Amino acid sequence: MRTHRLSPLVLVALFFITSSSRAAETVSFQEGDGGAYSSTHATTIADNGINLGTGTVVSVVTFSSQALIRFPDMVGTNPGQVPPGATIVSATLTMTLSQAPNEFASNDIREAYYSWNEYTVTGATYYANAAPQYGPIAGALPVNGPGLPTSGDATSIVQHWADGQPNNGILLHRRDPLSIEEGTYITQYSSDDAASVTVRPKITVVFTRAPVAVEPGTWGKVKALYR
Repeated sequence: MRTHRLSPLVLVALFFITSSSRAAETVSFQEGDGGAYSSTHATTIADNGINLGTGTVVSVVTFSSQALIRFPDMVGTNPGQVPPGATIVSATLTMTLSQAPNEFASNDIREAYYSWNEYTVTGATYYANAAPQYGPIAGALPVNGPGLPTSGDATSIVQHWADGQPNNGILLHRRDPLSIEEGTYITQYSSDDAASVTVRPKITVVFTRAPVAVEPGTWGKVKALYR
């Protein structure tokens, strides 16, 4: 009887085909959408030292206020979560513009580096942490009209969380003009406490799962077919 043996190269190829050929999956998180892991936190951190965690809008104001948004349960091992070790194909943050009282402009998406409590954090307490308090620009929310959604890239940030870094959320930051004399600009977005679910902050993540090693017993069965 003729026997067939798999060469090492074929075995390696079979390993990668078996363990890493996975289709991309998509999950989204938005307070009130019915998802088990869609809890959302959002607040404004302002220079006035007042906690604004229950407001229906979050504000980004030149030189004085930034917005914090967090989806605390999005990474995990359960169905409907982004699994640890996943490769993030894309992560898109969507906010709905409530109003821009005096100037339309984009706002930067950055990773927040410190933990915060939606109902106690203020600008003073958050910025009491050692610098840097947030990361480099990952994306931006483009200008849009009031009541309309606007989306920006948060892929690198979510990849950090999938890789095991703490999920402290996202900070929205206004690129300041050269001096305050050039203008104080205000942008407001609907928060997680907005009356309508559809206008609340949302993040949509496309990912592929980490390769899963094939059990040695499985390889034995495959090789036995070629003997």
